[in-house]
This record gives sequence, C-alpha cells and structure tokens, in this order.
Amino acid sequence: MNRSSLMGLVLCGVVTYFGIISGMSINTLFNTHALILVLGGTIAISIFSYPTEKLKDVLNFVNKGFLFKRKTSDFKMIEDLLMTIKVWYGTDGFNGDISKSHPFIRDSYRLLEEPNMTVTDVSHILKSRKDAVKKKYFEDAKILNNIAKYPPSLGLLGASSGMIHMMTGLGKGGIETIGSAMAIALTATLWGIFINNFIFLPLSDSATKAAEDEMYFREIVCESMIMMKCDMQEKVVTETVVSRLMSVDRVAIKNKMMKMKEQLGLNNAA
Repeated sequence: MNRSSLMGLVLCGVVTYFGIISGMSINTLFNTHALILVLGGTIAISIFSYPTEKLKDVLNFVNKGFLFKRKTSDFKMIEDLLMTIKVWYGTDGFNGDISKSHPFIRDSYRLLEEPNMTVTDVSHILKSRKDAVKKKYFEDAKILNNIAKYPPSLGLLGASSGMIHMMTGLGKGGIETIGSAMAIALTATLWGIFINNFIFLPLSDSATKAAEDEMYFREIVCESMIMMKCDMQEKVVTETVVSRLMSVDRVAIKNKMMKMKEQLGLNNAA
C-alpha cells in the first residue's frame, strides 16, 4: 500500500471513530441482526450474482492491487521502455538485458524479434493483448461497483424490519422502548451506508483508476513497438515516448538516460 492510501485509511479510521463510534453504545452499534443482514446479505447476494472465480479475482485485486500493491511510477515504466528502445536499436553501451522491465514490455519485445512477424501482425497481437487486460481490469471495477449497491439497500431492509417490530411492540404497550428500538432499527442503515462509502466505492474507484493507468501505459508501449517495427528513427520513437510525460519529468528522464550512457561509456572504455 502506498503512502497516500495508508494515510487515507488512517484518516478514515479517525473519522469513523469520532464521527460514528464515539458517544454511541457499542451494543447498539454492533447489533448482531444488523451486521448479519448487511454483511451476510452482501456476501450472499455477491455469491449468487457472480461465479466464485470472478469473486476470487476481485479479492486478488483488493489484496495485490490495493492493500499490498508495489508502487510503480510512470517515470520508472517509461524508463524501462526507453531502455528497451535503445536495446532494439543497438545504441552504444546498452546491452540486451531487459529481464527487469515491465512484463508487457518484455512480451511485446519478443514479438519484434520474431522474424516472420509483419507490422500488421504485431499491431493485431498487441491490440488483442491490451484488450484482454482492459476487459479484466474494468470487469473487476464493475463488479465492485455493483456490489456497492447491496449494503445500502440491505440497510434499508433492516431498518424497515426493525420498525415493523417496533410498531408491533407499540400495540402491546411498549411505548417506553421506542428510542432504543428505533436506534437498533437504524443501525442496519448506518452499516449499509458505511460499507458502501468506506469500502466498496473506494475500491471500485481504485480499480477504475488502475485500469485507466494500465491502459494508458500499454497504449504507449504498443505505439512504440509498432514504430520500432516500422524502422522509424530511434530519435522519433524516443521523443514520442517522453512526450507522454510532463515537462519536468521529460527533462529528468533525459538527463538520467544521458548519465547512464556516459557511465556505460566509461565502463566500456575501462
């Protein structure tokens, strides 16, 4: 989890404590019936609506793509791509080791090395691979967004059920219990709104953002690989890639590549 996500999670905890938990009875807040209806109902409907394999994929995204995601900056991925371009064109000082590059860069580079692959073939294959990943990423986001609809609805169901029981009790002279009964009835609504806004919707937004970022990067890789296959000048390919960065990052990455080239030149001379 990156620093901003961790900070946001901590702030959510602080807001939850002072905005909800503080000053409220624990027995009322953690009402068993409300929790079973909202949490259990959400899980049950999700299993009913989607195959187990799809839900496992979503859990895998939450685990690896959000909670324990290793942060990879756009700068680093562009740097890997520029290194691959230099390897392809045989720029002095750069060897053929791209084993540590992004997996999509490595797979795309292997297509370029295939002798019988035409530009059209490479373009078609890269598009197919990109579309497959796009479908998978946005599918996870859509599932999370759909699941987010269940908790609020189940919370309202719990509130309605609780109020029915409360009204039934009123008919038997239980007017003194109205306050506590109403509190318990609304607890399910509270949990439904909480789970929706603090868990599923943020995860859905995170999945959508991850999909958009990944597609943007893969577009750059595909464009670069096709340009390389067309034997366009290295300078043109390189400038096209770095043009996707902000001006400050463009200068920084060009300076870094220049220093690497100088260092490699000194090592080769030695």
